[in-house]
Amino acid sequence: MKIAEKDQTEEHKKMFELSDKLVSELKESDIIIISAPIYNYGPPATLKAWCDLAARIGETFRFKPNGRREGLLKNKQAYLVITSGGTKLNSSEDFLTPWLKFILNFFGIEKVKVISADQMALDYEKSIKEAEKQIENII
Repeated sequence: MKIAEKDQTEEHKKMFELSDKLVSELKESDIIIISAPIYNYGPPATLKAWCDLAARIGETFRFKPNGRREGLLKNKQAYLVITSGGTKLNSSEDFLTPWLKFILNFFGIEKVKVISADQMALDYEKSIKEAEKQIENII
């Protein structure tokens, strides 16, 4: 969204201030860690809002002359720590993980590793132990 500074309300200014901060944090980071639960099969509202505020033309992505999008945040590593009560990660009911990978790729972040602690309501101990093993394999 581009609103001329003279036309910005106080609410716009606050939104752009937060957006600028989030974009700056992403640009300055080599490693991004996002921990998120699967809420009702998708992302929590706060994570969706974060993505919306971080999606800035000319900052985190751009349009090429042919109309295709290009992510501008290259050479970064993202780690996603995904939790759920009952939803199996990467199942047909998991809309968070593929969406979040897509958004990060849209920003240009192509190196994405997932650590899952899914189905915690079904077997909490097993879920935590499997997540710990995944972390050990990364380290």
